[in-house]
Amino acid sequence: MKVNKKFFYGIFFTMFFSALLFSQVEEFYSIFSIHHKYKNRSEFKVSGTIRFKNNKNYYRKIYSGFVKSFIKHFDFGVFFGEKCKKKITEWKNESFLFQEVAYKTNAWGKIMVKDRNRIEYFFNKKEFRYRNMIRFNYTINSIIKLWMGDEIKYFFKEEKIKKNEFFLGMVLKPKNFVFVNIFYDYKRELIRNFWEAIDVLGIKISFMV
Repeated sequence: MKVNKKFFYGIFFTMFFSALLFSQVEEFYSIFSIHHKYKNRSEFKVSGTIRFKNNKNYYRKIYSGFVKSFIKHFDFGVFFGEKCKKKITEWKNESFLFQEVAYKTNAWGKIMVKDRNRIEYFFNKKEFRYRNMIRFNYTINSIIKLWMGDEIKYFFKEEKIKKNEFFLGMVLKPKNFVFVNIFYDYKRELIRNFWEAIDVLGIKISFMV
């Protein structure tokens, strides 16, 4: 199945820039990650996130772990991390552990589909959460890649989906070892049985070492 490039580019950039122009960005995410790949199809990863609201930092997270490809198209990962969130004037810490399984394949030539499933455990709250993210990547050339995705978060303790995020972004590869991911995130959260939405702008810089 061939993809009409001009049509795809037009739709994507119309959605991406419309989201930026007509949304009221309330939060900004700054993310970094460092990756080291081994010859046995495994990878070590460290990732950190800082979130800002009203020009103030209110959230920090860092985690690390290993990803291994045992079967074609499937990646398995185990990670441990720490996050802290500011509640009024006090920072509250939370340790967490998660395991993920991701399926990825090239569906239509340059379009890659990735289905990531993640089970998280939070030690302080003693609760499990499930996250599923479907992502589509379209490679324009060796430097630019477009992507869109959607992620749901299911809370086992409350037995409901409480968070949903829709993403539009582009990944730039200025160097062979550097990736710059600029994205828009339409984030929705279920609060007191009502869905509240905010617009987020984020940038993620990844280094391959």
